[in-house]
Amino acid sequence: MRKLTAGLFQSVDGVVESPDRWQFDHFDEELGAALGTMISTVDTVIMGRVGYEEWSGYWPNATQDNGFADFINPVEKFVASRTLSGPLEWQNAKLIDGGLENFVSTLKTRMEGRPASVPAFRWCASC
Repeated sequence: MRKLTAGLFQSVDGVVESPDRWQFDHFDEELGAALGTMISTVDTVIMGRVGYEEWSGYWPNATQDNGFADFINPVEKFVASRTLSGPLEWQNAKLIDGGLENFVSTLKTRMEGRPASVPAFRWCASC
């Protein structure tokens, strides 16, 4: 069975909410190396609409942090949304057809592929 990982930033006291408010002050070479190791094993990303809208507006044209841009732009991305429709514009991004739980269950049974990553805390319970 294929593994699913949660790619979350977590503080020492267990906070995973709103990493944009605190993680940048603490992002160092050690954390960068750990993130690099994690993403080197991932070939699929599952995200929600908000994450998709934020990231697809930034990463395709990012001029900084090209290491992450080189990972996230070409990787296979699946987006869970009740409001988005039609084909998505970001490279290799597709809407999840049907419920998230069924999709994740099916994805986990795919024998091929490396681990999939879920970069949002609220989706972890469904996975």
